[in-house]
Amino acid sequence: MSWKFQGVLFLLILVYIAMRAVSKPQLFKNMGKNEGKDLIITAMGLIGMQSFLTWGATYTIMAHANLYSSLTSMMIVGWRLSCRKPVTKYEIMGTLVALGGCFVTTFDPSAEKTHDSDNKITLGNLLSFFSSVFATFYILKG
Repeated sequence: MSWKFQGVLFLLILVYIAMRAVSKPQLFKNMGKNEGKDLIITAMGLIGMQSFLTWGATYTIMAHANLYSSLTSMMIVGWRLSCRKPVTKYEIMGTLVALGGCFVTTFDPSAEKTHDSDNKITLGNLLSFFSSVFATFYILKG
């Protein structure tokens, strides 16, 4: 299913280039130089988020996929800290709780997944984490 999302991204880029070439004066006259790039980055963020979540969920436990794909708010807090923007103590506490939840859930020895013969839970967790990275781009640029 994730191939559909990449196909849509490729189609979106082609449509954007074609529209820019054909109807530049009318359609894009109010669009700034960086807005087109922001539009593409936002689309890549959304499509990457969905693609990596779908791909990761095939290899890991669904609880892990949902957990790692929802770390976006924690990444945004980290981004704000790295840019020296204000962050409340509750945001920091929430980030620490989220990290603790990731640790506990990931290393739960009793968790089962659907395809135990594949034994690729770590790969699925990593792919689901990348879903959060793309979602962070989507939120920060969108």
